[in-house]
Amino acid sequence: MQWFEPENRTRLFLIGGGGLALVLVVGIIYLSMPGEPPLDQNEAVARMTKYRQLGNLDALVQASQGSDAQVKAAAVQQLPYFGQRAVEPIRRAVNDSNPSVRATAIRSYPLVDHSAASLPWLKAAMADPTPEVAKAASAAASQTQGAWELVPALIANLDHKDREVRQATVLSLEQILGISLTKPNPKQPNAAYRVNDPAGSPNHTEVMARLRQWTARPEVSSHLKDYWATHEWKGPK
Repeated sequence: MQWFEPENRTRLFLIGGGGLALVLVVGIIYLSMPGEPPLDQNEAVARMTKYRQLGNLDALVQASQGSDAQVKAAAVQQLPYFGQRAVEPIRRAVNDSNPSVRATAIRSYPLVDHSAASLPWLKAAMADPTPEVAKAASAAASQTQGAWELVPALIANLDHKDREVRQATVLSLEQILGISLTKPNPKQPNAAYRVNDPAGSPNHTEVMARLRQWTARPEVSSHLKDYWATHEWKGPK
């Protein structure tokens, strides 16, 4: 009997058809299986740290634009080690859909760039509905050229509902204004900002009014605007 005889051709077609069906079923099962499980935070940090140690900027940039928030945040955290080459990838991460990634990017950005180019998005970030992001932006404000332009937004955040945001804000304002807002003055005991005072309380209201009046004085605003146009905070002494 030859393979091309009718009964053998029928058998071959059946075998071939069955094999094809099996391949299709296996393919469907494979495609329906979940992808690589997401990394936990420690694993993500370890992998991104390895990329940084290897000098693999491309891998970090790719990871910072992925779908896993843990991986993206870990990647952005490592990007400042690459200096100016990391400015644009970190800048893109500032607009990420995940607030933890945004906050990480905002904390990382002053490590690579202090220029006034960040002023518009820093101001917007201070009004972010997620406290973690608003806190990061308030802290970064004093590390940026042109920081005087952010003072009105910082003063507004002294009324923020989140205590950590208020704390970061007052520290940043003290650096920008060059004065203490929290040290009591024996002659004016109600002129010190207290981070736990609720908005609308007598002391808080008086402090806010005094601060707005002082920063509106022409000699103050002119001096600080000129100073911050060319300087940025270098960190605590």
